[in-house]
Amino acid sequence: MRAALVFSLLLWAAPASADPTTEARTLFDAGQQAYGAGYYLEAARAFQQALELVPNPAITFSLAQCFRLQYFVDRRGEHLQRAVELYRRYLTEAPKGSRRDDSVSHLSALEPLLASVRPTPQGEGPRAETQLMVSSRTPGAVARIDDGPKSEVPLIKEVTAGEHTVEVEAPGHASEKVKAVAVPGRLVVAEVTLKEQPARMTVSAPDDSEVNIDGRPMGITPLLRPLELPPGRHYVVVSQVGREPYSRELELGRGEAVSLVANLETTTQRSVSYAFLGTGGALLLGSGALFLAGLAVEGRARELIRQRDNEQDNLTIAERDEYVELRDGRSQLYAVSTGTLIGGAVIFGIGGLLYFLDNPKATPVSGGSGLVPMIDGQGQVGLGYQGGF
Repeated sequence: MRAALVFSLLLWAAPASADPTTEARTLFDAGQQAYGAGYYLEAARAFQQALELVPNPAITFSLAQCFRLQYFVDRRGEHLQRAVELYRRYLTEAPKGSRRDDSVSHLSALEPLLASVRPTPQGEGPRAETQLMVSSRTPGAVARIDDGPKSEVPLIKEVTAGEHTVEVEAPGHASEKVKAVAVPGRLVVAEVTLKEQPARMTVSAPDDSEVNIDGRPMGITPLLRPLELPPGRHYVVVSQVGREPYSRELELGRGEAVSLVANLETTTQRSVSYAFLGTGGALLLGSGALFLAGLAVEGRARELIRQRDNEQDNLTIAERDEYVELRDGRSQLYAVSTGTLIGGAVIFGIGGLLYFLDNPKATPVSGGSGLVPMIDGQGQVGLGYQGGF
Protein backbone atom coordinates (compact mmCIF):
# COMPACT_ATOMS: atom_id res chain seq x y z
CA MET A 1 0.00 0.00 0.00
CA ARG A 2 2.44 2.62 -1.22
CA ALA A 3 -0.19 5.36 -1.32
CA ALA A 4 -1.16 4.49 2.22
CA LEU A 5 2.43 5.00 3.31
CA VAL A 6 2.61 8.37 1.57
CA PHE A 7 -0.55 9.51 3.30
CA SER A 8 0.74 8.31 6.65
CA LEU A 9 3.86 10.42 6.23
CA LEU A 10 1.77 13.43 5.31
CA LEU A 11 -0.29 13.01 8.44
CA TRP A 12 2.79 12.70 10.63
CA ALA A 13 4.00 16.03 9.29
CA ALA A 14 0.82 17.79 10.31
CA PRO A 15 0.80 20.04 13.39
CA ALA A 16 0.08 18.25 16.65
CA SER A 17 -2.55 20.84 17.49
CA ALA A 18 -4.76 19.79 14.52
CA ASP A 19 -7.08 17.39 16.29
CA PRO A 20 -8.89 16.12 13.16
CA THR A 21 -5.56 15.33 11.52
CA THR A 22 -4.27 13.58 14.63
CA GLU A 23 -7.43 11.48 14.86
CA ALA A 24 -7.27 10.72 11.15
CA ARG A 25 -3.66 9.59 11.51
CA THR A 26 -4.64 7.25 14.35
CA LEU A 27 -7.51 5.82 12.31
CA PHE A 28 -5.35 5.43 9.24
CA ASP A 29 -2.56 3.66 11.14
CA ALA A 30 -5.12 1.35 12.74
CA GLY A 31 -6.60 0.68 9.30
CA GLN A 32 -3.17 -0.30 8.02
CA GLN A 33 -2.72 -2.76 10.88
CA ALA A 34 -6.16 -4.25 10.31
CA TYR A 35 -5.50 -4.47 6.56
CA GLY A 36 -2.21 -6.27 7.17
CA ALA A 37 -3.98 -8.73 9.48
CA GLY A 38 -6.65 -9.48 6.88
CA TYR A 39 -9.52 -7.62 8.60
CA TYR A 40 -10.59 -5.83 5.42
CA LEU A 41 -14.01 -4.60 6.52
CA GLU A 42 -12.65 -3.24 9.80
CA ALA A 43 -9.78 -1.61 7.92
CA ALA A 44 -12.31 -0.10 5.51
CA ARG A 45 -14.25 1.30 8.41
CA ALA A 46 -11.15 2.93 9.87
CA PHE A 47 -10.17 4.35 6.46
CA GLN A 48 -13.71 5.65 5.90
CA GLN A 49 -13.69 7.54 9.19
CA ALA A 50 -10.22 8.92 8.44
CA LEU A 51 -11.46 10.03 5.00
CA GLU A 52 -14.34 11.90 6.60
CA LEU A 53 -11.86 13.84 8.74
CA VAL A 54 -9.14 14.45 6.13
CA PRO A 55 -10.22 13.93 2.50
CA ASN A 56 -7.29 12.48 0.58
CA PRO A 57 -7.06 10.42 -2.64
CA ALA A 58 -4.60 8.04 -1.00
CA ILE A 59 -7.22 7.08 1.58
CA THR A 60 -9.75 6.62 -1.20
CA PHE A 61 -7.43 4.17 -2.93
CA SER A 62 -6.77 2.29 0.33
CA LEU A 63 -10.52 2.05 0.91
CA ALA A 64 -10.99 0.62 -2.58
CA GLN A 65 -8.31 -1.97 -1.88
CA CYS A 66 -10.20 -3.14 1.22
CA PHE A 67 -13.47 -3.68 -0.63
CA ARG A 68 -11.74 -5.36 -3.58
CA LEU A 69 -10.06 -7.93 -1.34
CA GLN A 70 -13.20 -8.39 0.79
CA TYR A 71 -15.15 -9.21 -2.36
CA PHE A 72 -12.79 -12.10 -3.06
CA VAL A 73 -13.32 -13.26 0.52
CA ASP A 74 -17.14 -13.29 0.64
CA ARG A 75 -18.16 -12.71 -3.04
CA ARG A 76 -20.74 -10.13 -2.00
CA GLY A 77 -21.73 -7.92 -4.90
CA GLU A 78 -22.00 -4.73 -2.84
CA HIS A 79 -18.33 -4.99 -1.96
CA LEU A 80 -17.37 -5.36 -5.58
CA GLN A 81 -19.57 -2.42 -6.54
CA ARG A 82 -18.09 -0.29 -3.77
CA ALA A 83 -14.52 -1.11 -4.87
CA VAL A 84 -15.29 -0.07 -8.48
CA GLU A 85 -16.87 3.19 -7.30
CA LEU A 86 -13.87 4.03 -5.18
CA TYR A 87 -11.27 3.27 -7.88
CA ARG A 88 -13.19 5.55 -10.27
CA ARG A 89 -13.36 8.21 -7.55
CA TYR A 90 -9.61 7.98 -7.09
CA LEU A 91 -9.04 8.53 -10.83
CA THR A 92 -11.29 11.60 -10.63
CA GLU A 93 -9.59 13.01 -7.54
CA ALA A 94 -6.02 12.21 -8.68
CA PRO A 95 -5.92 11.79 -12.47
CA LYS A 96 -2.12 11.79 -12.34
CA GLY A 97 -1.76 10.11 -8.96
CA SER A 98 0.90 7.54 -8.18
CA ARG A 99 -1.71 4.74 -8.05
CA ARG A 100 -3.41 5.68 -11.34
CA ASP A 101 -2.06 2.62 -13.22
CA ASP A 102 -3.03 0.30 -10.36
CA SER A 103 -6.55 1.73 -10.32
CA VAL A 104 -6.94 1.30 -14.09
CA SER A 105 -5.63 -2.27 -13.88
CA HIS A 106 -8.03 -3.17 -11.07
CA LEU A 107 -10.99 -1.58 -12.89
CA SER A 108 -10.19 -3.55 -16.04
CA ALA A 109 -10.48 -6.76 -14.00
CA LEU A 110 -13.38 -5.80 -11.74
CA GLU A 111 -15.80 -4.08 -14.14
CA PRO A 112 -16.40 -7.26 -16.22
CA LEU A 113 -17.13 -9.07 -12.95
CA LEU A 114 -19.50 -6.34 -11.86
CA ALA A 115 -21.49 -6.75 -15.10
CA SER A 116 -22.31 -10.32 -14.10
CA VAL A 117 -23.20 -9.45 -10.51
CA ARG A 118 -26.69 -8.36 -9.54
CA PRO A 119 -26.39 -4.57 -9.12
CA THR A 120 -26.99 -2.95 -5.77
CA PRO A 121 -28.83 0.38 -5.83
CA GLN A 122 -26.45 1.92 -3.32
CA GLY A 123 -23.16 0.44 -2.21
CA GLU A 124 -23.08 -0.52 1.42
CA GLY A 125 -20.34 0.90 3.57
CA PRO A 126 -18.64 -0.83 6.44
CA ARG A 127 -20.77 -2.36 9.13
CA ALA A 128 -22.33 0.04 11.62
CA GLU A 129 -21.69 -1.93 14.82
CA THR A 130 -20.23 -0.23 17.85
CA GLN A 131 -16.63 -1.43 17.82
CA LEU A 132 -13.32 -0.91 19.58
CA MET A 133 -10.04 -1.54 17.78
CA VAL A 134 -6.86 -1.80 19.86
CA SER A 135 -3.73 -1.07 17.85
CA SER A 136 -0.07 -0.79 18.81
CA ARG A 137 3.24 -0.22 17.07
CA THR A 138 5.00 -2.43 19.62
CA PRO A 139 6.14 -5.76 18.10
CA GLY A 140 4.53 -8.81 19.66
CA ALA A 141 1.88 -6.79 21.50
CA VAL A 142 -1.25 -8.55 22.77
CA ALA A 143 -4.33 -6.83 24.12
CA ARG A 144 -7.64 -7.45 25.76
CA ILE A 145 -10.76 -5.39 26.26
CA ASP A 146 -12.34 -5.46 29.70
CA ASP A 147 -12.11 -9.04 30.97
CA GLY A 148 -11.98 -10.63 27.53
CA PRO A 149 -9.27 -13.00 26.31
CA LYS A 150 -5.91 -11.70 25.18
CA SER A 151 -5.33 -11.50 21.46
CA GLU A 152 -2.68 -10.17 19.11
CA VAL A 153 -3.17 -6.62 17.93
CA PRO A 154 -5.01 -5.31 16.12
CA LEU A 155 -7.78 -6.52 18.39
CA ILE A 156 -11.24 -5.65 17.08
CA LYS A 157 -14.29 -6.29 19.19
CA GLU A 158 -17.96 -5.36 19.08
CA VAL A 159 -18.80 -3.68 22.37
CA THR A 160 -21.51 -1.69 24.08
CA ALA A 161 -21.37 2.09 23.98
CA GLY A 162 -19.52 3.66 26.88
CA GLU A 163 -16.24 3.31 28.72
CA HIS A 164 -14.11 0.18 28.45
CA THR A 165 -10.75 -0.89 29.88
CA VAL A 166 -8.03 -1.72 27.39
CA GLU A 167 -4.88 -3.54 28.50
CA VAL A 168 -1.85 -4.03 26.24
CA GLU A 169 1.37 -5.92 26.95
CA ALA A 170 4.41 -7.20 25.06
CA PRO A 171 7.62 -9.05 25.96
CA GLY A 172 10.28 -6.69 27.29
CA HIS A 173 7.86 -3.77 27.61
CA ALA A 174 5.91 -2.21 30.46
CA SER A 175 2.23 -3.07 30.17
CA GLU A 176 -0.31 -0.27 29.79
CA LYS A 177 -3.91 -0.01 30.87
CA VAL A 178 -6.05 2.77 29.36
CA LYS A 179 -9.69 3.75 29.10
CA ALA A 180 -11.50 3.91 25.77
CA VAL A 181 -15.01 5.24 25.18
CA ALA A 182 -17.03 3.41 22.53
CA VAL A 183 -19.37 5.57 20.43
CA PRO A 184 -22.64 4.07 19.17
CA GLY A 185 -22.40 3.02 15.53
CA ARG A 186 -18.73 3.99 15.22
CA LEU A 187 -15.34 2.35 15.25
CA VAL A 188 -13.15 3.82 18.00
CA VAL A 189 -9.41 3.17 17.89
CA ALA A 190 -7.33 2.87 21.05
CA GLU A 191 -3.70 3.15 19.97
CA VAL A 192 -1.27 2.14 22.70
CA THR A 193 2.50 2.31 22.26
CA LEU A 194 4.36 0.51 25.03
CA LYS A 195 7.59 1.70 26.64
CA GLU A 196 10.57 -0.61 26.57
CA GLN A 197 11.64 -2.03 29.91
CA PRO A 198 15.18 -0.87 30.71
CA ALA A 199 18.00 -3.30 31.29
CA ARG A 200 19.37 -3.29 34.84
CA MET A 201 23.05 -3.54 35.64
CA THR A 202 24.74 -4.04 39.01
CA VAL A 203 28.46 -3.28 39.31
CA SER A 204 30.71 -4.80 41.98
CA ALA A 205 34.11 -3.08 42.23
CA PRO A 206 36.48 -1.69 44.89
CA ASP A 207 35.03 1.27 46.77
CA ASP A 208 35.51 4.71 45.20
CA SER A 209 35.75 3.31 41.67
CA GLU A 210 34.21 5.43 38.92
CA VAL A 211 31.67 3.79 36.63
CA ASN A 212 31.31 5.17 33.09
CA ILE A 213 28.86 3.89 30.50
CA ASP A 214 29.04 5.09 26.89
CA GLY A 215 31.33 7.92 27.98
CA ARG A 216 28.94 9.18 30.65
CA PRO A 217 29.80 9.07 34.39
CA MET A 218 27.20 6.97 36.19
CA GLY A 219 28.43 7.07 39.79
CA ILE A 220 31.04 6.00 42.32
CA THR A 221 31.04 2.57 43.90
CA PRO A 222 29.37 1.27 45.91
CA LEU A 223 26.33 2.19 43.80
CA LEU A 224 23.13 2.62 45.77
CA ARG A 225 20.93 0.86 43.18
CA PRO A 226 21.22 -1.00 39.87
CA LEU A 227 21.80 1.15 36.79
CA GLU A 228 18.88 1.33 34.34
CA LEU A 229 19.99 1.38 30.70
CA PRO A 230 18.14 1.40 27.37
CA PRO A 231 18.32 -1.91 25.49
CA GLY A 232 21.16 -2.16 23.01
CA ARG A 233 24.95 -2.07 22.92
CA HIS A 234 26.84 -0.29 25.71
CA TYR A 235 30.51 0.30 26.53
CA VAL A 236 31.26 -0.02 30.26
CA VAL A 237 34.42 1.27 31.97
CA VAL A 238 35.18 0.92 35.70
CA SER A 239 38.30 2.78 36.80
CA GLN A 240 40.19 4.00 39.83
CA VAL A 241 43.46 5.88 40.11
CA GLY A 242 46.31 3.42 40.62
CA ARG A 243 44.40 0.41 39.29
CA GLU A 244 44.11 -1.19 35.89
CA PRO A 245 40.72 -0.15 34.42
CA TYR A 246 38.03 -2.68 33.60
CA SER A 247 36.24 -2.32 30.26
CA ARG A 248 33.61 -4.38 28.55
CA GLU A 249 31.15 -4.05 25.69
CA LEU A 250 27.69 -5.50 26.30
CA GLU A 251 24.55 -6.12 24.29
CA LEU A 252 21.61 -5.69 26.66
CA GLY A 253 18.08 -6.86 26.01
CA ARG A 254 14.81 -5.40 27.25
CA GLY A 255 14.33 -6.11 30.95
CA GLU A 256 17.62 -8.02 31.16
CA ALA A 257 19.47 -8.07 34.51
CA VAL A 258 23.29 -8.12 34.33
CA SER A 259 25.87 -8.25 37.11
CA LEU A 260 29.44 -7.10 36.48
CA VAL A 261 32.36 -7.88 38.79
CA ALA A 262 35.35 -5.60 38.18
CA ASN A 263 38.44 -6.75 40.10
CA LEU A 264 40.71 -3.76 39.53
CA GLU A 265 44.35 -4.84 39.91
CA THR A 266 47.01 -2.43 41.19
CA THR A 267 49.09 -1.02 38.33
CA THR A 268 52.83 -1.71 38.00
CA GLN A 269 53.43 2.05 38.16
CA ARG A 270 51.61 2.25 41.48
CA SER A 271 53.70 -0.60 42.91
CA VAL A 272 56.90 1.08 41.72
CA SER A 273 55.73 4.39 43.22
CA TYR A 274 55.28 2.68 46.58
CA ALA A 275 58.85 1.36 46.37
CA PHE A 276 60.22 4.81 45.57
CA LEU A 277 58.15 6.46 48.29
CA GLY A 278 59.28 3.88 50.85
CA THR A 279 62.94 4.17 49.87
CA GLY A 280 62.80 7.97 49.78
CA GLY A 281 61.03 8.07 53.15
CA ALA A 282 63.63 5.74 54.68
CA LEU A 283 66.47 7.92 53.37
CA LEU A 284 64.81 11.05 54.77
CA LEU A 285 64.45 9.37 58.15
CA GLY A 286 68.05 8.23 57.95
CA SER A 287 69.14 11.77 57.09
CA GLY A 288 67.37 13.02 60.19
CA ALA A 289 68.99 10.33 62.32
CA LEU A 290 72.45 11.23 60.98
CA PHE A 291 71.80 14.90 61.62
CA LEU A 292 70.82 14.15 65.20
CA ALA A 293 73.94 12.02 65.60
CA GLY A 294 76.01 14.95 64.30
CA LEU A 295 74.39 17.22 66.82
CA ALA A 296 75.24 14.74 69.58
CA VAL A 297 78.89 14.59 68.49
CA GLU A 298 79.05 18.37 68.27
CA GLY A 299 77.61 18.59 71.79
CA ARG A 300 80.37 16.34 73.15
CA ALA A 301 83.01 18.50 71.44
CA ARG A 302 81.50 21.66 72.91
CA GLU A 303 81.50 19.99 76.34
CA LEU A 304 85.29 19.47 76.10
CA ILE A 305 85.77 23.15 75.27
CA ARG A 306 83.59 24.22 78.19
CA GLN A 307 85.53 21.90 80.49
CA ARG A 308 88.79 23.57 79.41
CA ASP A 309 87.35 27.02 80.01
CA ASN A 310 86.04 26.11 83.44
CA GLU A 311 89.31 24.57 84.58
CA GLN A 312 91.33 27.34 82.93
CA ASP A 313 93.81 24.79 81.71
CA ASN A 314 94.79 23.31 78.40
CA LEU A 315 93.28 20.07 77.18
CA THR A 316 95.28 16.97 77.71
CA ILE A 317 96.69 15.19 74.69
CA ALA A 318 93.95 12.55 74.95
CA GLU A 319 91.21 15.19 75.23
CA ARG A 320 92.64 17.11 72.31
CA ASP A 321 92.71 13.97 70.17
CA GLU A 322 89.11 13.24 71.17
CA TYR A 323 88.08 16.78 70.28
CA VAL A 324 89.66 16.52 66.82
CA GLU A 325 88.01 13.15 66.27
CA LEU A 326 84.63 14.53 67.35
CA ARG A 327 84.95 17.56 65.10
CA ASP A 328 85.83 15.48 62.06
CA GLY A 329 83.07 12.97 62.84
CA ARG A 330 80.55 15.78 63.14
CA SER A 331 81.51 17.14 59.71
CA GLN A 332 81.24 13.69 58.13
CA LEU A 333 77.83 13.07 59.74
CA TYR A 334 76.52 16.41 58.50
CA ALA A 335 77.87 15.74 55.01
CA VAL A 336 76.32 12.27 54.85
CA SER A 337 73.07 13.61 56.32
CA THR A 338 72.93 16.32 53.66
CA GLY A 339 73.59 13.82 50.86
CA THR A 340 71.04 11.41 52.24
CA LEU A 341 68.52 14.25 52.55
CA ILE A 342 68.98 15.29 48.92
CA GLY A 343 68.86 11.69 47.66
CA GLY A 344 65.83 10.85 49.77
CA ALA A 345 64.00 13.97 48.61
CA VAL A 346 64.70 13.17 44.94
CA ILE A 347 63.63 9.54 45.27
CA PHE A 348 60.55 10.47 47.31
CA GLY A 349 59.65 13.13 44.71
CA ILE A 350 59.92 10.58 41.88
CA GLY A 351 57.68 8.24 43.85
CA GLY A 352 55.16 11.05 44.35
CA LEU A 353 55.11 11.83 40.64
CA LEU A 354 54.64 8.16 39.78
CA TYR A 355 51.83 7.98 42.32
CA PHE A 356 49.89 11.07 41.26
CA LEU A 357 50.38 10.53 37.52
CA ASP A 358 49.15 6.95 37.70
CA ASN A 359 45.75 7.27 36.00
CA PRO A 360 45.53 4.62 33.26
CA LYS A 361 42.81 4.90 30.61
CA ALA A 362 40.71 2.07 29.27
CA THR A 363 41.17 1.11 25.63
CA PRO A 364 38.24 0.02 23.41
CA VAL A 365 37.49 -3.63 24.06
CA SER A 366 36.95 -4.21 20.35
CA GLY A 367 40.52 -3.14 19.67
CA GLY A 368 39.40 -1.29 16.56
CA SER A 369 37.53 1.75 15.49
CA GLY A 370 33.97 2.52 14.56
CA LEU A 371 30.67 3.89 15.81
CA VAL A 372 29.74 3.31 19.43
CA PRO A 373 26.62 4.36 21.37
CA MET A 374 26.97 7.52 23.43
CA ILE A 375 24.71 9.25 25.97
CA ASP A 376 25.06 12.94 26.70
CA GLY A 377 24.40 14.73 29.99
CA GLN A 378 20.70 15.16 29.16
CA GLY A 379 20.21 11.43 28.58
CA GLN A 380 20.00 11.78 24.79
CA VAL A 381 21.21 8.66 23.02
CA GLY A 382 23.41 8.98 19.94
CA LEU A 383 26.47 7.62 18.17
CA GLY A 384 30.14 8.50 18.55
CA TYR A 385 33.34 7.41 16.85
CA GLN A 386 36.03 5.53 18.73
CA GLY A 387 39.45 4.65 17.40
CA GLY A 388 43.03 5.82 17.10
CA PHE A 389 45.41 7.26 14.56
